[in-house]
Amino acid sequence: MLTFEIRVQKGRELLEKSDLTNSEITRYVGYISSSQFSGYYKKYYGFSPSEFRKHLCMKRGEDKGNETSIR
Repeated sequence: MLTFEIRVQKGRELLEKSDLTNSEITRYVGYISSSQFSGYYKKYYGFSPSEFRKHLCMKRGEDKGNETSIR
């Protein structure tokens, strides 16, 4: 498995299970720039960390906005 895959998978886990900000997660998984982490994340999953977290909030009923399909 490639290093970036491990990092984005850990990032996804933190997005799901923590209240850390995207910037905090970026640093935790070893990236300096949030845009770099977001780019790798989007390349791997097809959507940004922010889009994923928004989907999680809607799924949990924390947001009443339009739901986006996330795989």
